[in-house]
Amino acid sequence: MKKILWVFVILLSFSMTGFSQEKTDANIFGHVINKNSKEHIPFINILIKGTTIGTATDETGHYYLVDPY
Repeated sequence: MKKILWVFVILLSFSMTGFSQEKTDANIFGHVINKNSKEHIPFINILIKGTTIGTATDETGHYYLVDPY
């Protein structure tokens, strides 16, 4: 009986790991400026390296990247 109980506890702990992931508000915002003139650059693509997550700056050079998960 103890062996069956331990197997049940182990299986239960593995199944709970799928539900233990927390949702975060990992949003990124900022602006892109020209290094020399210090002017905002509109319509520049912003990408997170190694992913397909990205956004673009608006007409004022500002961006807001929302966590897609």
